[in-house]
Amino acid sequence: MFENKYINTSGMIALLPFLGGCGKSLRYEPKELRHVTVVTADQWATHEEVTVLTKRFTPQDNEYYFNKQQLKFVPIQVTINNKSDQDWVLAPEFINVSLVPMEQVLKDLSPSYGRSFGMQMAFGPEMGSMYSLRHLDAKNRIVQDIGTKCLEQPLTIPAGKKCSAILFITKRNLKPRCILELGHADIPNKRLTFELALF
Repeated sequence: MFENKYINTSGMIALLPFLGGCGKSLRYEPKELRHVTVVTADQWATHEEVTVLTKRFTPQDNEYYFNKQQLKFVPIQVTINNKSDQDWVLAPEFINVSLVPMEQVLKDLSPSYGRSFGMQMAFGPEMGSMYSLRHLDAKNRIVQDIGTKCLEQPLTIPAGKKCSAILFITKRNLKPRCILELGHADIPNKRLTFELALF
């Protein structure tokens, strides 16, 4: 009996650094995306009473929103302040930069399911099952959160409103400048064009 306890305790000590990282992922808490302002923006441009503001996330921003400082992709927040009397639409295809699909973003942010096996081997099946449930709960929270923040589908910016979204871009596809267009909600082929710096 003493020998088994000693082995499990040793396993726990050996895995403490490993478990610290996964525990952080499991504590993922969604946070409301705060609009970029002229004070916090890297750049902004205005056309026909519509202002587009951009901000590249810092490691501190990543930590605040995603519980992780270093990501495989570069998050850039876009805030659109529509002071006009018309509705405008931002869609992924209106940006001349390839965006990372949400599935890949989720894979980077989600805790590793394979760790549950390590938990089970070190601490027994009950701990492994507990980790699996916590993993599923954390993943669901991440899916819902990123689904509301990531520009995966067209985003309508009503007249007189502000809207924000995050563009996830691979480092190799990151350009010094990009062209972003807003399409009119009711008039086909009517667009506003903005040229913005990404870094």
